[in-house]
Amino acid sequence: MLINYTQSRAAILCFGGWGLQVLLHLHPRLQAAQEQRAALGAVGPDLENVTSFGSLTPRPLPEQDQARFDLFRPRPGLALTPDFIARTLAGLPRGGNHTGLLTASERRAVALLDASRAQLQRLEDGAGPFSVATSRPGEFERITRRRMFQAAAANADRVARLLEINLLDPIRQDNLDPDDPFVQTTLYVVAPLFEPLASALIWPLVSQLMERVGRSHISQVVALLATGSYAADLSRPLEDGAAYAALRELEALAGVRGQPDPATRAALRRLLREVNSPLTDQVGAPVFDAVYLLDREKNNQGLADDSQELAVLAGNALESFVVAGGDLYLQEQLGVGLHHGEQRPYSLLGAATDYVPVAQVLHAVNRQEESRLVREWVLHATPDEADTANPLLRAISKAGSKKPPPTLHDLGLEQPTALMQLARRLPDLFTDPQPQTLDDLGVSRRFLLPDSVATQLRRLSAEEWPTAFDAHLTGISDYLKLAVGPGAVDESWGLRAEEWRLSSGGWATDERIFPAVLHRVHNHLVALVNDSPTGLARAQDQVQRWLSEAEQARRDLRLRATPSQRKLDQFQQSLALREWETRFAEAGVRGPSLLRVILSAIALTGLVALLGYGYLVWVDRPLEMAQDGLALLGFGIGALVALFIGYRRAQGRVDRLRQQRLELAQAELTAQLRAAASDGLVRLYDLMIGELERWRDMLGEAADELRSLATPPEMPSATPPGTRPIHLYTPHLNEQLWKRCLAYLRDQQDEAGLSSDARLDDLWGQATWRREVERIFAGAPDPRRPASDRERAKTLAELIRRTVRTSVAPVSLARSSPARAALIRTLSKEFNIERMLWRGREEAEELERQLKALQAERGRAPLEANVQAFPRRHYVENARNRAKPTANYDVSDRLAVYGVNIDYVAASGQADSDLTRTLLDEYNFTLLPTQDPFSITFVRTVHGLGLDDLDRIRRYRSELRHLGAAEKRAMELIDETHDSIYG
Repeated sequence: MLINYTQSRAAILCFGGWGLQVLLHLHPRLQAAQEQRAALGAVGPDLENVTSFGSLTPRPLPEQDQARFDLFRPRPGLALTPDFIARTLAGLPRGGNHTGLLTASERRAVALLDASRAQLQRLEDGAGPFSVATSRPGEFERITRRRMFQAAAANADRVARLLEINLLDPIRQDNLDPDDPFVQTTLYVVAPLFEPLASALIWPLVSQLMERVGRSHISQVVALLATGSYAADLSRPLEDGAAYAALRELEALAGVRGQPDPATRAALRRLLREVNSPLTDQVGAPVFDAVYLLDREKNNQGLADDSQELAVLAGNALESFVVAGGDLYLQEQLGVGLHHGEQRPYSLLGAATDYVPVAQVLHAVNRQEESRLVREWVLHATPDEADTANPLLRAISKAGSKKPPPTLHDLGLEQPTALMQLARRLPDLFTDPQPQTLDDLGVSRRFLLPDSVATQLRRLSAEEWPTAFDAHLTGISDYLKLAVGPGAVDESWGLRAEEWRLSSGGWATDERIFPAVLHRVHNHLVALVNDSPTGLARAQDQVQRWLSEAEQARRDLRLRATPSQRKLDQFQQSLALREWETRFAEAGVRGPSLLRVILSAIALTGLVALLGYGYLVWVDRPLEMAQDGLALLGFGIGALVALFIGYRRAQGRVDRLRQQRLELAQAELTAQLRAAASDGLVRLYDLMIGELERWRDMLGEAADELRSLATPPEMPSATPPGTRPIHLYTPHLNEQLWKRCLAYLRDQQDEAGLSSDARLDDLWGQATWRREVERIFAGAPDPRRPASDRERAKTLAELIRRTVRTSVAPVSLARSSPARAALIRTLSKEFNIERMLWRGREEAEELERQLKALQAERGRAPLEANVQAFPRRHYVENARNRAKPTANYDVSDRLAVYGVNIDYVAASGQADSDLTRTLLDEYNFTLLPTQDPFSITFVRTVHGLGLDDLDRIRRYRSELRHLGAAEKRAMELIDETHDSIYG
């Protein structure tokens, strides 16, 4: 039987981490289905216009003594890669902070939300977070289900307003399906009961949303509730117990099995009155029209390995509900006999999908074209490694390109330039105003001892001179530090970060050595990358050569003046100064003054005169003034001359010692000057090496990322590497499909008749592209573009990837385009799901039979056909088995008394479909057309069940009963023991 239903509006509200898994899995599936339907001219509304998603996620740990949850929706225009959720789950970290306080499902939910936050948009109303105070402020413990329930109840009206505006209103436009004015809106509630806090959010928020919008806007509420813990640790009993508690609470709150008993109703109302919730009067009011339990346990007593398997099952079912109208079909088949208020209101669900991964293949084909451009055009280091016809090698073929690469010395990073810039700061300081090396540096005598100071010092006595000279030397040393200290050297050479920082932009016109050299280095690297894609590898080699040169120069400077050598020089200077002080002290004590010399001469002459006079008296000879006076005068003059000569010799010794002190001081200041210049050069090379290392890392990161992108073209695996294949969502592809898509893309040309290679040639090195490269190398924002521009590339690798992607974009198959739509129409005939499953094999077998018949001898019967003559039947049986409902309940069991089977198949429904005739003739399956030739979904449902009919649910009840008192308080909403609700 072939039945056609108009697509209903679907508002899909997901709870917790498992609900987020369903959202991220189903969102790109619906986008791909709509694209394929649109390319094939399918009748009906755009699925993206009649489908919306919302996600509610609790925070399991208190924040500022608040129990809080958040509301998200997919970002507008979100286009996820087909394998986004599989890769994200495979990369989730294990463990995390406070893992002992959280269950396994909560840890996974927190990690998934963190990993996918960039794809989600938080919905807020400006009134603060959705939260309520915890029961024990100040204590760091997990949030209980009771507090999260109250947080949901307290903020239910705010959340309902946001859901109405962002979830319901966008899909409630009358012009979405003009052929059917009675398009219904179905609210699908996708929630994991094994996530304790997520299940506590369901009833308050859904009930308040229904109270706000009413049944006239939401015709049906369908719940897909996942039960059964996947925890591999001791949190499994908690999650299983929470699943049972949540089920029984939903029965009482949402009137799933009629009104609750008065005691339970009163307890729930008291719980709501604690937060003054208007939901008090809604306790027991019917909410859900259908409740599907998706359990971990399968019909063959096996277990699903991972929660993603259950998320895929839910995605299969929801896609069939939305695209094929499966939910409307089930509603019609059930009629009014199985609605809320019945004692057996639960349903089971199983769904298996086989599909041709068209979106995945087109995404991979587009990536392979990008990788070809990167591999053949970007990652070539020399012209020999590339095709000589490659126009991107035009820069390498220039005559000037054969010049040897410049060194840092060629770019101006040399000692003479630096030292002369330093000398120009204070020319009088240096003995040589144009020093070439550090050895040419010296403090001039005029700077050390100006004439005015020398005159003042000459007037001082030998005892006063050392003290006065030391005071003068201290002042000169301080002045020297101001002239050539670290700050002065940095200022002279432009080493201050705020002056040379590339992001500041002012360095480009600075003539000081470091900014000037940095500017030349920067421009040379930018030119290398801009001239040709091969410049990326050449830029890496150039930076490495510069690094080796700078490191060698820095090493030579450090070896010239090691710390031990400087300490030795200081020790020798100290010894020389100490020896001088001793010698000068001795010279100052022994050296006579001029007055003393004169007085000594007079005293000696008087002594000689007295002795002569005594001699004359003794020999009784009279004093002859002429002769004896002249002799005494001559003696006095001779003594004076002798004493004066001794005085001059002593004075000369003191002067020589003073000169030696000047030489010691000059040597000391010269050592300080050379040390300051040497340290400045080391800092200069340190900064240059730092910038070169940053550029080396940037270029290396770009090359590494591009190498990972430039993988050889090969048919991708249908299941992403590192992820586990799920039998409920089975892809089918072959090498012919891959080659067909790859050849189609490479044959495409844009409107100007250019290929991807020619477009990349035009894009590379343009003014806009060069400006982006300069900005990335400088690490500065582009002043020509707004700071809020999210599309701006942050790394060189990202810029190259975007450039390559832009060159492919005019014929890109990665997103919707006329070329992609034309390819999809072609693939729908050559590679639809039926051809991938059985048609191709049947045709091959038929051809083989015909060839064998032609080759058979005359008179002999042709060879018998293959025993597998009916692959369609084999496929249907296999797909039916894979789609068996979960929870290990089978109505075919002779012991099963309750349960109604309703099965259907969501397939293309085309007139030439083999599956249509097979299902109609041989199986009791209803075919719901999707107008999508690339997928088939088998859905099997069982309705009319109670919790006691399911063995797993009874085990969950047992787990809840065996929890400790503290664990029960964390899992149950009502503190009192009520057998009627948890029994």
